[in-house]
Amino acid sequence: MPGTFTNDFEWRYKLQNGDLVDCLDSEGTWYVSTVLEIKETKVGDGKEAPIKEVYIGYRYYDPEGHKVEEETKERFVGWSSRYDIWLPISSPQIQRCRTVSRFYKAAGRSTMIYDDHAVTDTSDVLSNSDKPYPCAVSRSNHF
Repeated sequence: MPGTFTNDFEWRYKLQNGDLVDCLDSEGTWYVSTVLEIKETKVGDGKEAPIKEVYIGYRYYDPEGHKVEEETKERFVGWSSRYDIWLPISSPQIQRCRTVSRFYKAAGRSTMIYDDHAVTDTSDVLSNSDKPYPCAVSRSNHF
């Protein structure tokens, strides 16, 4: 059944290296992010199901990106590998790509410019939704 708790976990367990997701950083900002690695960690005596974790990079690779990865020389938009993080695959910090992150209008050399009418706070998330973009009222002057 679409929109159920189980359905939310199905897409998570199908994630692969290179997939794009939205990920919440420690400052409370959502970014389009890349799944860099996936691992399973055994717990206890190994009789329980292993914990699946994903290594997230707060960036996506784009030929027009404003930064260059030192090792691979690939251009990207977002943050360097210094901020990469391991998260449980079930973490609410991980959501379907472009459901809660700000949409990029342009990627310049020194800054990222965001769409003014994007979902910008975590209270607007419609979790467990199959819709590609959750519905929310834009609040450009809410302060």
